Amino acid sequence: MGVRPFGELHISERTDKSTTFSFLITTKKGCHYKPGRTTCAKARRRCISASAYRSGHHKWFDGAYNDTHELTNEPMTNNPMTQPHRFTLQPYTGIKSRFKCPECQHRNKTFTRYIDTETGKTLADHVGRCDRENNCGYHYTPSEFFKVNPYAIPVPLTRKYDGRPAKLPFSVLPFSLVKDSMRAYGHNNFVCFLNTMFGEEKAAALVKLYHIGTANHWPGATIFWQIDIKGKVRTGKIMLYNKNTCKRVKHPFNYIAWVHNLSGKAGPWKDRLTINRQMNYENYHRLNDERFVMEQCLFGEHLLYADAGKLVCLVESEKTAIIAAAYYPDYIWLAAGSLNGLNPDKCQALKNRSVMLFPDVNAYGKWYEKAMELNARIPSSTFKVSNALENNATEIERLNGIDIADRWIDDFLEEWND
Repeated sequence: MGVRPFGELHISERTDKSTTFSFLITTKKGCHYKPGRTTCAKARRRCISASAYRSGHHKWFDGAYNDTHELTNEPMTNNPMTQPHRFTLQPYTGIKSRFKCPECQHRNKTFTRYIDTETGKTLADHVGRCDRENNCGYHYTPSEFFKVNPYAIPVPLTRKYDGRPAKLPFSVLPFSLVKDSMRAYGHNNFVCFLNTMFGEEKAAALVKLYHIGTANHWPGATIFWQIDIKGKVRTGKIMLYNKNTCKRVKHPFNYIAWVHNLSGKAGPWKDRLTINRQMNYENYHRLNDERFVMEQCLFGEHLLYADAGKLVCLVESEKTAIIAAAYYPDYIWLAAGSLNGLNPDKCQALKNRSVMLFPDVNAYGKWYEKAMELNARIPSSTFKVSNALENNATEIERLNGIDIADRWIDDFLEEWND
């Protein structure tokens, strides 16, 4: 059997006319090859040799391989990596899908783990690839992992992973939290403004309709509870408004927090709300538990249960939905919670409904595209977009990015000051 060296490529010709081939790529400084760019035409898969992984100096790009780390064009039946697409690098779904590299320990999260496409679970914390290919080059593949840990070879399943993490059931909060927060409105800046704008009787009706709560997280803070169509409390958004202008307080920072994130920060959760009795959290996730799975719903979604025939009006902010409900109580006013909070998953509760969208100024184009998507994804409903505010906004209003409630508030404050 003769061997012909070709740079770092070694081809071995056997007497039976079959051929094995190996391609070693160094990742040390000064190497002629860069990982991911140089491959063999006959190679089908990639892995790292055990010696290369231990030293951290080399990478092997190969097809199936044998115990001597020789590449071969013959498949290995005992290698789980021969199952096509069984393991893949975890798709990016946010910063939580990236980790600190076990090799270079870079301060940024540059490490992507491998997942099992049949279960959606990661193999091990150190099985993956560092994005810093030139400076680190760490790449520990599933094939190498299973050679060292043969007991960990998974049993094939029938369910295929669709590329997204397995969806967990969302967590809920006890409704008693909502009830216990509905008090001390004299210390709630947003409710105080509603009293000034509409009078105490009408303001009280709005508070009851939307279950507006009071929080001590910041003095004067308001809780906008997200209660779904089945009456389940998904979470609560805590925000701070200016008592005199009803504008959000954004300085020195953006005053937004979530109820399920508050436990363990500066005392018990009940001390951060106007709650005076001990709460019973049995059968609920602890609020500071990492297992808490938040799945938001539309603000005001619980109102859909009462009347299936009313037109639904959807705005961006919770404040706008509440104030609009005071002016036009014959409609059901809901809020997406943010500019990007309008999505098909959150709008499933709007099936078989007629919905009018009222985007903020400068957001008409984006929400128009969203309406087209929603009409396609939820064909039983009709989504239309109002362009009244977009077509009539002044330059100053465009610069400020106002919504319909801001215009009503400005008109009220102008009359009030006169």
